[in-house]
Amino acid sequence: MSAEENKAIVRRLIAATNAQDFAVFDQLITPETAEHVKDVMRGIYAAFEGYHIDITDMVAEGDKVMTRVTTRGGHSGEFEGVPPTGKQWIGKGFIFDRLENGKVVEVGWVMDWLDHLKQLGATITPPAMEKVV
Repeated sequence: MSAEENKAIVRRLIAATNAQDFAVFDQLITPETAEHVKDVMRGIYAAFEGYHIDITDMVAEGDKVMTRVTTRGGHSGEFEGVPPTGKQWIGKGFIFDRLENGKVVEVGWVMDWLDHLKQLGATITPPAMEKVV
């Protein structure tokens, strides 16, 4: 498949994520990877009402697609130990997809979770440094 065809598949997958349409996940992702992605998304949907991904940029080469995204939602369930606050938040990050034969076989993401947690009102305390002599 061409890079443009792979980008179109990733766009469909992000649209399905926004629609919470797991049937499309099963069409566009290999079974093992789809189950993992659905498990992660169930947790996201439970913690963030109205969860939505906007595509900022997308670059593809060969079988790989890198998508820069902005995410948003309302904090409606516990997330990383932070009880629901009802606060709206906006996050930024990247999603990496690798495709084979028109299906996503690998998904990874890097998100700015620290900023996300700060928007929810979490306080972050780094672990104490051990003094080395």
